[in-house]
Amino acid sequence: MLRPAAAAALAPLLEPWGELLPLDCPDAELHLFHALAVLDALDEDRSDIVKFDDGTVLAVDSYAFRPAAVTAPVFKVPQLLRGPLFVDERFADAAAGLAGTDFVEVWSG
Repeated sequence: MLRPAAAAALAPLLEPWGELLPLDCPDAELHLFHALAVLDALDEDRSDIVKFDDGTVLAVDSYAFRPAAVTAPVFKVPQLLRGPLFVDERFADAAAGLAGTDFVEVWSG
């Protein structure tokens, strides 16, 4: 969720890759980012992945990405469509200084 200042500051990076949707909230003006960019960037061979018996991903203990496949500053991976939203350095740099931002580095490449 983003407040107006954050939505305005990050819109140039977000809008090409998803939707900034207004939320109906009586206490504050808020927007939700719905990511539409799904990149097949997770390197399953180099990641530490826990899978169900049918091969679907339960959890990822450590991530590795294929750098050439990371073409959007904010994205999801097909293995974890209901999972985390990933951002690259461009996005983290643009969000630096905005209140309430907290990023966990899951991979460095």
